Amino acid sequence: MYDRTLINASSPGDEITVVGWVHEVRDLGGLTFLLLRDRSGILQVKFEKETLSSETLSILDQLYRESVVLLTGMVVSEKRAPTGIELVPKTIEILALSDPNLPLDPSGKVTSELSTRLDKRCIDLRRIETRAIFEIRSEIQRSIRQRFYDIDCIEINTPKIV
Repeated sequence: MYDRTLINASSPGDEITVVGWVHEVRDLGGLTFLLLRDRSGILQVKFEKETLSSETLSILDQLYRESVVLLTGMVVSEKRAPTGIELVPKTIEILALSDPNLPLDPSGKVTSELSTRLDKRCIDLRRIETRAIFEIRSEIQRSIRQRFYDIDCIEINTPKIV
């Protein structure tokens, strides 16, 4: 297991290791911006092509949306970045490559039929809006369960499947 930092826990000046899905790659000639997403948020990663090794350039050429990467680098302030910070990477490692032709768009920019979303649920759950529903539900259940524990209720799990 990696000793990693969640994206929303990073601050300027921190050297961090983050693992996440490639949300988007923008090639602007001399610069490549990668938006990296984990369960806590999105982080902009800036690659300056003139300073990159041929190995790193090769890795960037292989990345598609939803590929999983591990990045280590320095967090710096950048007011133009979506979250006000960006990562200047020292290392990048591909943990899993995705298919370039995904059956649906997890960013939500392209709408999909409900049947497609349900058939490809593991990808659909990566959408921020879909995941938020489950996070809210989980928090409600946790709060209710904690309240019952606080008033000395006993939780019983029966073998009956309803």
